[in-house]
Amino acid sequence: SNYLYDAFLKNPVSDVENVAKELQEYGFDTYSYFDCNTSQMRSAITTFHNKAKDSNVALFYYAGHGLSWGNRYYYLPIDVELETESSLNSCIEGHTLLEQLKADDRVTLVLLDACRSRKTWNRGTNVDVRVQMEAPRNMAIIFSTTDGGYALDGDGDLSPFAEGFITSLRSGRVSFDECAIGINRFIDEKTGH
Repeated sequence: SNYLYDAFLKNPVSDVENVAKELQEYGFDTYSYFDCNTSQMRSAITTFHNKAKDSNVALFYYAGHGLSWGNRYYYLPIDVELETESSLNSCIEGHTLLEQLKADDRVTLVLLDACRSRKTWNRGTNVDVRVQMEAPRNMAIIFSTTDGGYALDGDGDLSPFAEGFITSLRSGRVSFDECAIGINRFIDEKTGH
């Protein structure tokens, strides 16, 4: 929420708290992190991997700023100032994130509530390519927006994505496919996008 060099987002903390509360109702142990700088974000990902080692199913949820550059997605810690392309080295790169989250002996669900918009730098523009971010074996991903799109923070207490996920779970959609479809329908109805 409290980015030092990027726009304030009002809902990520509430999104994470409410998603965690809902997952606890389904028996998940949850670990929540808020307003992480680069090292805290990397540590949180490592902690998730270590805590999920003995699980049959693990769910990773990220709410915050994201962008695409070239053929990669990046998720932003609160302390990153994006002045040049090399600034992206302090961000969490999407393919690397998935590699860190994967495990051969469990199902990992990844929900990414962040923009996937193209970043431009003062000296030129981003190459407009479709970013391919495919899930490794035993992993599924739900993005809050399309490739190149903007995720909405929402006018209420939750982002449309977080609200759609919680609504989908509460309606009894517990298979991943049903949940993804439920989120998509909810966002379409709520935002028209």
